[in-house]
Amino acid sequence: MWTGAILAGGQSRRLGGQNKAALKIGAATVLDRQLTSLRRVVDRTIIVANDASAFAGTGLPVIPDLTPGGGALGALRTAVHAAQPAELSG
Repeated sequence: MWTGAILAGGQSRRLGGQNKAALKIGAATVLDRQLTSLRRVVDRTIIVANDASAFAGTGLPVIPDLTPGGGALGALRTAVHAAQPAELSG
């Protein structure tokens, strides 16, 4: 089973605090484009973000950072941990 992770945290300083996932490119949002691509190649998709409410409409699990303030590397750690089968993540 393959798990894809969207790392959606961050402070979005370069976009003035705007939610990057909701940013439209053409007719689709960045998040919609990511989901479309991931669904072609993975069995399960998760979102790593501290603000679950921003992704409530996706129906996907939103996993909070294991290391708050850890940046992209901390989010990657969280994604790898969340992607493990339950018997391995102990």
